[in-house]
Amino acid sequence: MHGDRYVTPLEKRLVEQLHKPTWQLRFEPDLEAEYQMFAVQIARLPRIILLVVGLIMVGITPLYDKWLLGVPDDFKQVSNFIQLAIEVPAILVVLLVVLSRRFGGAAESSLIAGSAIVAAGLIAQRYYGAQVGFSFPHEYPTLVFAAIIVLGRVSIRTYLPWMLAILLVMSVSEIESYGANGESYYRIISVVMMTFMLVIGAVLGAAYVRSNWLQNKLLQEQSSVDVLTGLNNRREFDMLIGRVFRSALRERRPLAVMLLDVDHFKSFNDHHGHLAGDNALRKVAAQLRMEGCRPMDISARYGGEEFVAVWYDAEPAFVERQARDILKGIESLQIRHAESPTAEVLTASAGLVYLTPAVGNDTRALLDKADSLLYQAKQQGRNQLVVDFQTTVPGFVSG
Repeated sequence: MHGDRYVTPLEKRLVEQLHKPTWQLRFEPDLEAEYQMFAVQIARLPRIILLVVGLIMVGITPLYDKWLLGVPDDFKQVSNFIQLAIEVPAILVVLLVVLSRRFGGAAESSLIAGSAIVAAGLIAQRYYGAQVGFSFPHEYPTLVFAAIIVLGRVSIRTYLPWMLAILLVMSVSEIESYGANGESYYRIISVVMMTFMLVIGAVLGAAYVRSNWLQNKLLQEQSSVDVLTGLNNRREFDMLIGRVFRSALRERRPLAVMLLDVDHFKSFNDHHGHLAGDNALRKVAAQLRMEGCRPMDISARYGGEEFVAVWYDAEPAFVERQARDILKGIESLQIRHAESPTAEVLTASAGLVYLTPAVGNDTRALLDKADSLLYQAKQQGRNQLVVDFQTTVPGFVSG
């Protein structure tokens, strides 16, 4: 609890994670796995754009080498071979991996390998240019680093060792080509400084993305939870039951839906006060939370003193036992209800329907049937469960 607001365990963990330094670029294992799935999803389009642009840029280099730069023929022959026979095929293979659904999990690894091949090609062109008197730009490896980090969305933690290895090879090649002198050292230092600034920017950018993802996830968690009881709220329930219903329809699995209403709650509030009423609703919610713990089960506050529970693909006997245990659990809380004509303590009534969805069904008819059973329970004296496992809701077949 936070004041009068319920704080879920996930919300608490997210807040704690937000207070940790995000520059570490790592979350707790389950959050990290979820973040990585998100990162892969948002990275696919930028990676495709990067690789298509890379193919175009490298592919047209021989044209502007010939028409604009007056590149020596000796250098041009070697350069064109490296670009068209090595770099372009490498980029094309990486693009195919990124586009593939089957090999998409290897996208980051292929990007790193592809960048290493392209960088090696650039270093080789710089080295050969020195032999024939043509100064091939020495800054190109930094451009590769920037492209892979910014558009390739490759993790800086993963890519940093490769960057350092490429810088080392470039530095050795530079000294070998142009000698161990001040100009060579100056060019090496300039590339190292650009790379250093790029790494700082990448770390800060990655930290920002992670922090933003955490904040969005926190907002999503807060917007989906009833602030009083900690159960799913009505908005989240409508989304979840739609998803579960579609799964049940597709897999031909039964659903059980229970609508529960706290008996004479208005008179309880009027007599015992709203604070006592809020506390009672929290305790009722705790009973639902204890019973519905399977991955596809749902429990939610449906509105006011009304709650809903959904069981997916469960046996009728199991569902009925759980529903009755919830009602017994509420009564066993021994919350005194001085104004109740039903019992001396707080009780609840519920309607439970068990169905296998068929084509043409919708969740509204299912909830309406549970509501009619709840109404029947109230008419029969409250503090009871009315069950229908042989329902005749139009368009449904019984479970």
